[in-house]
Amino acid sequence: MKKYNTQLLSLLACITLATSVSGCKKNRSSSQWDQTPVASRFATTSTLWSKDQDLADSEFVSLKDEDLAVQYTDGAVAQPAYSPGESGSGLPSFEFFVAPIGDLAAIFKTVYFATDSYVVRDCCTKVIAGIGAFLKDHPNTYTVVGGFCDERGAEAYNLSLGAKRANTVRQQLIKQGAHPDQIHTISYGKEQPLDIRHCQEAWTKNRRAEFKIYQK
Repeated sequence: MKKYNTQLLSLLACITLATSVSGCKKNRSSSQWDQTPVASRFATTSTLWSKDQDLADSEFVSLKDEDLAVQYTDGAVAQPAYSPGESGSGLPSFEFFVAPIGDLAAIFKTVYFATDSYVVRDCCTKVIAGIGAFLKDHPNTYTVVGGFCDERGAEAYNLSLGAKRANTVRQQLIKQGAHPDQIHTISYGKEQPLDIRHCQEAWTKNRRAEFKIYQK
């Protein structure tokens, strides 16, 4: 009887194992399994938004190259041949560029961007025009435009987005009459946030382009 029970238990174990394997094979061929590789391609996009972010928000602008068909791509001007601090630039290193104060602070105001966008907003065009006019009238004034992002998204993604924001501003300043060699750019990505909170209000403040200046 003991031998019979042992054989019966072994048989039941085999049946259970076969059923389990069969179930796994069935699940693997299901649409859920098929969709996993596809979903993984959008992992960086899904991490960009928190659960309280409404993607239908009016601030959302898709990050596409065609967004800059007029603002950036057409007639884009090359960066200066030398960065500040390099021999031949005639400028000190970036550390000697300072945040504008007094009357200059009223001119070199921070420019803000919509979510996932590097297009200059209409509300910031007046600021850009004022900075461009000042640089045109003061050829011995130089500026570094820093591009910043909010905390969402991968580090590499935000470094790229920050660079696009800074370069878009640079392009607009050149269109206003500033000399290309007066304007340098740098991307900080999601580093150095103005507001360290994890909410919409903080993210709005952190999506920006800031200016530091140096005057000979």
